[in-house]
Amino acid sequence: MISECITNGIPFLYISDNNHLEQKVISEKLIKKGFSNRIIKKDLDNIVISKDSISKIKSKKENNAVDQVTDILKKILNDKFKKIELNE
Repeated sequence: MISECITNGIPFLYISDNNHLEQKVISEKLIKKGFSNRIIKKDLDNIVISKDSISKIKSKKENNAVDQVTDILKKILNDKFKKIELNE
């Protein structure tokens, strides 16, 4: 999912544990690329999740890679069918 977010410019947060070697390496690489939007355990210690706070979350649908590929394929198919109709 992170790769799709990076490719499409979609903001994201990720949780990382420095005690987990693979997560630590990935996090270091993301930080070097300018993605310092990491959440660590310390950040989670004081978080309060309530019914009220959850109900205030608004989702935003972004175009994802699947939607973009589907749109491209539809355009190609529509163009081909138009050419077939013109030739008949």
